[in-house]
Amino acid sequence: NVVGKVGIGVNGMFNFPVQSMRHRFRATETWGIFLAYANGPRSTVELEYHRIRYDPGKLQESTFFWPEDQPAKWQNYRSPLARSFMTVNAFTVNGLYHFVNRAPAEPEGLLRRVLAGPFLMYGGGFYHYNNKMSGFIFGGQPDTGAPLDETLVLAPRSDTDVAWGFYVGAGVEVLINDNTAIDLRGRYHMM
Repeated sequence: NVVGKVGIGVNGMFNFPVQSMRHRFRATETWGIFLAYANGPRSTVELEYHRIRYDPGKLQESTFFWPEDQPAKWQNYRSPLARSFMTVNAFTVNGLYHFVNRAPAEPEGLLRRVLAGPFLMYGGGFYHYNNKMSGFIFGGQPDTGAPLDETLVLAPRSDTDVAWGFYVGAGVEVLINDNTAIDLRGRYHMM
């Protein structure tokens, strides 16, 4: 019976950027810690912290058109020295709904041991991020007839902010013994 139990855990994750983030960053590993409370036979509440570091980004592979004011003469250029590093510190409150009753009673009143079961998860919180970018060739150079000056780069930039976000996901929990569980989760974060 897990109802009323409090637990602490660590997690390791693989993070795969999607939508516009996939053009800027590669997949990365991340880690986190959480405090869990089983408030019912089918529900768990967690307080979680996890840290993501996208290092390095993929912006040096992106292209831009130049000269920007003359589409008929456009050529694709890259900023080969461009770099982007982003760190996200996330603090979330998670809710888990377990499809399997984790404290079922047999007719005789004996507890039946539950070994594994699927769950849905949802939650939200805030994501503090810091994105540092440097080495971008200035694409607003005028067309003077000379080639693009690839040594003329924009000043390094840092973007730091807090974004609210939420996520949905699913997973499977495997109870090892009365005090230990391992689970496999998949989540989609929206910031």
